[in-house]
Amino acid sequence: MRLDKSTKIQAIVVIIAATLCYCLNEYHNPFAARAWNNALFYLALPLLTILLLRQNPFAWGLGTGDWKWTLGSTVVGAAGVAILLFLFGQIPAMRDYYRPLRPAPDAFWTWLGLVAIELLAWEFIWRAFMLFGLEPALGELAIYVQMVPFAIAHVGKPEVETLSSIAGGILLGYVIRKCRSFWPAFLLHLFLYAGVHFI
Repeated sequence: MRLDKSTKIQAIVVIIAATLCYCLNEYHNPFAARAWNNALFYLALPLLTILLLRQNPFAWGLGTGDWKWTLGSTVVGAAGVAILLFLFGQIPAMRDYYRPLRPAPDAFWTWLGLVAIELLAWEFIWRAFMLFGLEPALGELAIYVQMVPFAIAHVGKPEVETLSSIAGGILLGYVIRKCRSFWPAFLLHLFLYAGVHFI
C-alpha cells in the first residue's frame, strides 16, 4: 500500500515523538512526583505534537468516541479487571512487589489522585497518541506497534505482569480502536493499578 506524504510524515513524527518522550521521562524528572513528570512527557508533549501536526486531539481518542462502546467496554472490562485482581492476588511475586507500596490510609486520596494523573498520561501516549497517530499509515497493525513500548515499560515489575501486559496492550488496543476513545483504557488501568496494591 502506497502512503501519501502527509500520512507517512505523521507516522514518522509519532514514532520519534513517542520514543523521545519515553526516553526524556526516564532521564529527566523536573517534578518531585512521578505523576507530574508523566503528565509533562506523556500527555502535554504528545498533545503539543498533535497540535503541531494540525490535528484535532479529539480525533486521536481524547473524546468519548462511540459512547455506547466506550461505556459498555468499560463496564465489561471492570468485571475482567476484578477477575484479574483475584488471580494476581494468588501470585506471591505480585503481593511481594505491591504490598510495600500500599499507601497509608490517611494518604490514600492524595495517592489515588496522583496515580490517576500518572495513568491518564500513560494511557494517552500509548492508547491515543501512538494508536490513532499510526492508524492512518498502519491500520490494525498500529495496535501491535503501540503494545511494544507499553510492554517494555513494564520490565522490572513481576514477570507475570510484564508478560500479561503484552496481551493486555493488544486487547486494550482493539477496544480503544473500536471505541475511538482512550478513556476505557485509563479507567480500567486505574482500577487495576489501584486494586493491585491491596491484593
